[in-house]
Amino acid sequence: MNINQAIKIAKEQGGTLIGFHSIPLPVYQVLLDYDTIDDNPFFPIQKAILQYIDNLANIEKDKGQQWSFSYLAAVLGIDVSLVKEVYKDLKDRHLVDRNSETEQLTVTPSARREYLSEGSRPHKTLTGSIIVDGKNLELFSNEIYESILNDSEVWASEHTKNITSHLPIDFSQKDSLPETLRLVSALNSHKRTLQSIGLEHSEGDNFIIKGLERKFLHGAYLIYIQTKDGSLRKIPFLGHTPLKSPSLSNVSNYTFALKAERNQKNGTEVIVTANLGYNGNDDSKNKSIEGSETLWISLISSIYEVPEEYAKRAIKTDQLGNKYFLADEELLINSCNPSKLLDDVLKTTPHACITLGRGKFHENGVLLIHIEYDNNLKPYLEIKEAINNIADIKPLEERFNQIAPKDWRQRLVSMDQYSILEDIDSLHYIHPLQ
Repeated sequence: MNINQAIKIAKEQGGTLIGFHSIPLPVYQVLLDYDTIDDNPFFPIQKAILQYIDNLANIEKDKGQQWSFSYLAAVLGIDVSLVKEVYKDLKDRHLVDRNSETEQLTVTPSARREYLSEGSRPHKTLTGSIIVDGKNLELFSNEIYESILNDSEVWASEHTKNITSHLPIDFSQKDSLPETLRLVSALNSHKRTLQSIGLEHSEGDNFIIKGLERKFLHGAYLIYIQTKDGSLRKIPFLGHTPLKSPSLSNVSNYTFALKAERNQKNGTEVIVTANLGYNGNDDSKNKSIEGSETLWISLISSIYEVPEEYAKRAIKTDQLGNKYFLADEELLINSCNPSKLLDDVLKTTPHACITLGRGKFHENGVLLIHIEYDNNLKPYLEIKEAINNIADIKPLEERFNQIAPKDWRQRLVSMDQYSILEDIDSLHYIHPLQ
């Protein structure tokens, strides 16, 4: 999932995106044997040959009519060699008998049952596998299977962690467990096509579970959404489909978390990670992120390369207890990365976008930290917007004079835009060689 997908989902849910992160979804891959109709393309020819042999056995007694490959091929309108090939296959499968004394051909009882009885068709046994919920062995919805089968970002894989989150199953007792019995019953009485849940054919019956493998489904995410009334919603998704599973019954206790980690330079850096309900309680349900004031200060300080004293002043808390920060001229001037600060404020909804884990953990997700700004920052924002959108130096300088006619040069210095100042000065004072 990318941030644009998450923002779209949040809007569809009537709110704004706070962030999202991957969540482990335990599943079982169920190995199955099942019977299905044999879709052999030669079935019509096989049936015609058997009908011909069956009718011929009765006719021969009275009229002495003899078996003829050429005659049957002409009646069916196919090549005689194909008739001989299909006949040989029927004979090899013991669906046709020849009387050793009279040389008369007859159809065996199994052939009559599979090919000649009304509505009959031969069956075959196949092996396949499906993905089911890891907590109760129940089938997922059609929408979830559509994501599992068609979304390139969704797949099942081995996972060594959190293995106890699966429903414990003693495979030696599989034929008497309520969960496996319910699954077999649901498969045998299925109302949707088997292809829609991952099997090869549309129809089938006589299902037998041959194996169960613990897996985790990648591509499941928890999306944090701030609604218009200020409340917090945490909704699990697989692809673009809301996900319901007993495995995710406590996602309301999940939060983002700030965590101090050692970096490669033996220093400490603050990263954002996902807390999947560890030490969760009722308060966690109304929180999107856990972290001490010290960790928040270090995080903002590292994002915008600003001394911690200024980061501390910028961090605020709203009425719901959510953290945000106030961008002002003081924060900008003391930042070693003022361009990033201004670009984040210029977003449609001002925010800092933080990737989870920073490559240290196998997590996928982002956290958006809301930004507010005061009026003193507006001239800087207009100058930065002009820099982003105007390529030519002369019209760019004209725009600067419109925004801040008295002090645009000093503002460019505060924004670390020295190269643009050099380009403007070159335009006025340094003439190209003739």
